[in-house]
Amino acid sequence: MVFASLVVSIGAHTAYFRLLGEYDANLVVPLTLFTPILTIVFGAWLTGDAIGERLVIGGAIALAGVAIIVLRPSATFTRRFLVRPRF
Repeated sequence: MVFASLVVSIGAHTAYFRLLGEYDANLVVPLTLFTPILTIVFGAWLTGDAIGERLVIGGAIALAGVAIIVLRPSATFTRRFLVRPRF
């Protein structure tokens, strides 16, 4: 519980919002696609979890869900609002 409250809530959100402050959102947000993959990798590395078929399938389902949310076209913004002007 301490790890979740300190590292995830404070550390990860602080890093994420600093990235959003420095870079465009359309560059930072696709990084969230790595979350399910990194969860499996760090779980296996830190806690010694066995990577089995069920874990890989669950990670693929989570990755697909995040991809749908991140990559779907927006109904309220057109593409011209998502691209930074070059001049």
